[in-house]
Amino acid sequence: MMENTEEQLVITLTDQNGNNVNCSVVTTIEHNGRDYIALLPEEADDEGNFNILLFRYRMAEEGIQIENITADMEFDEISSIFEQVLDNEDKNGQK
Repeated sequence: MMENTEEQLVITLTDQNGNNVNCSVVTTIEHNGRDYIALLPEEADDEGNFNILLFRYRMAEEGIQIENITADMEFDEISSIFEQVLDNEDKNGQK
């Protein structure tokens, strides 16, 4: 489920325990013909940390479809790209 909250796009995911997790969209990128999305949960994890979640995504008739990135090499590559994008946004004062 997606909704706009004060210009911030929020996506609700369901975790492995069946709990709903509201996440803000940090940014999206396209790489090698695939679309990727970085999400930030609105609540900290059990250790009190806020961790950015990375997924593949695609638009479908019923809305956005989120897919796990299962290949380690792909995940490492996308993580590196997102870090560069976020660093550039921070340097340019866009956050």
